[in-house]
Amino acid sequence: MTIRRLSLVVFVLILLYLGFSLGGFFRRESPAAERPASRGAAALKEILSGAELEPAKFPTKTGPRPGNGSPKRKVVTSDIDTVLQPGQMLVTGGYPTRAGRREFIMIAAERHPEPGYPDQIKLTARVMDLDPAAMGAAGLEDLESDRASTRQHGQIWEPEEAKGTLEALTSHSGATTLNRPTLMTKPGLPASITMGHDGNDDEFLLETMVGFAADGSGITLELEVKSITSKAAGN
Repeated sequence: MTIRRLSLVVFVLILLYLGFSLGGFFRRESPAAERPASRGAAALKEILSGAELEPAKFPTKTGPRPGNGSPKRKVVTSDIDTVLQPGQMLVTGGYPTRAGRREFIMIAAERHPEPGYPDQIKLTARVMDLDPAAMGAAGLEDLESDRASTRQHGQIWEPEEAKGTLEALTSHSGATTLNRPTLMTKPGLPASITMGHDGNDDEFLLETMVGFAADGSGITLELEVKSITSKAAGN
């Protein structure tokens, strides 16, 4: 009887022990359930702290914004192939300006050898702005042109004529010299000069190729002159 009671007590104690152990197990929160959430938050924080954020990108329109675009440009060209003898001057142009006057370009060519450059050629140009009275004094009324493109449109002045006319224009109240560029080049090489004119962003572009004429004294001249202005000049 004593043994049976002792066995019963032991059995009860075992049950009580197991009950406390299981109860504690079920009451305890599983750390495994916390760790994934904790690691996820830390990882996200780490990613955001080191991220290089870019601004949102939206489709953009190409071309100038309304009201901000550059004005339309008018390009007038003159192509001339000729031979200039020493002292002669080629005159072309007659393009309208913003002020209602006309612009002309005058070009002379000469041999200009220097040490190391025995076949060098020097081009001397002059851009002039003339009113009707000055054009009449220089005999340039026939060169007045509103065409977008001309070919062989010009005059060749003989040396004395060139000298006298330029002297007269220099002192004429209706004539203004805008630019006097000089260009050194060699036969067979393309060369160009860009000149601002008319006191604004308009410009003259002179592109040329020169050579020695067969007569041994003249300079062959292939010339293209471009006058680039706003549409306001000469419409």
